[in-house]
Amino acid sequence: MMKNEIKRLKKILFSTRTMTVLLLLYGISMAVATFVENDYDTSTAKTLIYNSAWFEILMLWLIILFAANIKTYSLTKREKWPLLVFHLAFIFMFIGGAITRYVSFEGQMPIKEKQTSNEIISDLTYFKMNITDGKKTLTYDKNPNMMSYFNSKETKWPFKRTFKQDYHFDNKIISLKTLDYIPLAKDSVEISEAGKSMLNIVSIGEAGRVNNYISEGEVKNIDGTIFSFNNPAQGAVQLIEKQDSITITLPIEGKYMSMQGQQKGEVIDAALLEQQSGDIKANEQNKLNHRALYSLSNTNFIIPQNAFKRKVVYYTGDKNSPQDKNLLGAIQVELNSGNEIDTLFIKGGKGVTGFNKIVKINGLNVSLGFGSKILYTEFYLRCDDFLLDRYPGSNNPSSYESKITVIDKGTEKQHHI
Repeated sequence: MMKNEIKRLKKILFSTRTMTVLLLLYGISMAVATFVENDYDTSTAKTLIYNSAWFEILMLWLIILFAANIKTYSLTKREKWPLLVFHLAFIFMFIGGAITRYVSFEGQMPIKEKQTSNEIISDLTYFKMNITDGKKTLTYDKNPNMMSYFNSKETKWPFKRTFKQDYHFDNKIISLKTLDYIPLAKDSVEISEAGKSMLNIVSIGEAGRVNNYISEGEVKNIDGTIFSFNNPAQGAVQLIEKQDSITITLPIEGKYMSMQGQQKGEVIDAALLEQQSGDIKANEQNKLNHRALYSLSNTNFIIPQNAFKRKVVYYTGDKNSPQDKNLLGAIQVELNSGNEIDTLFIKGGKGVTGFNKIVKINGLNVSLGFGSKILYTEFYLRCDDFLLDRYPGSNNPSSYESKITVIDKGTEKQHHI
């Protein structure tokens, strides 16, 4: 009786009909993933389908079925080679996906012309924490994690994902827990006397004037330049509040252009404007001029007023907008250590390698970030030339080419990609 039941179970699990149903389910799953990615984002599609345990079981089951069919139907015979190729194609495709998922890693290696690098920016994202007591420093960035629509309070799905992790520093433990996730995060402020002191840094670039709010103690990346407010950070534009004024210290030499006395729509004489502009030395503390446009590297900004009490509010941008589609996500996290609890937002995502927040809790200075990490290869790549072709009469690229050199243990080999 038992043998008959086992045979019946094998027939159900490994029959051609079962394989047909599983292939249909696989195709439907891929189609659903495409719609989910379009309606939400890639992370949500990966969480729901691509990286889920049931999808992995489905592919493993299909590999076993295809392999069993090769033996059952003697597909190695010459007249059945077309069917053999069909089966082998699926087997190699699924095995290739497994190798990519479990053995290899993905990332980007941006290299400018004539530059050499061995750094890869990981495709996987991580919660990164740097803890120091002033004498010793520990860094945590080992466990990959993906934030998606399922981490949001506004999710309409029947379950919500929460990331929890304990970080040990000697006899102290810092616990991190995610509370909310806002994809494509844009920020605004609300008047609140209970809120933190903050500044409005108005950046001026291709997108026009953009308000960037930075809270007291925060470190923030604006147009590729790091800013800190009442929290001196190395390599940052340091803004320090002193009584009724603000001081500014630049990490590198910059320029300023004063608009003092200018009225809206007024044309300033070029000679007068030249007198109202000048250079600012690096690491030199200066009083902030609220009517001056500051420039360093490729960042131009104005800080039009002193600090004020506000509360930052995040909301999701429009993914169909060219200006919003590349925005970072905002993650609300709770830090707990000893008898202290702090709730804060950190912004990050794929491609972000730095820390976004610096806080102090239970006598420890903690730097927090979410995003990619730098991986290092044993060889180096040098970009010798980058070629870009465009469609005739258009600025749209038609093709890319790179001429690179692989430098490995003193030997160089050129390649054309």
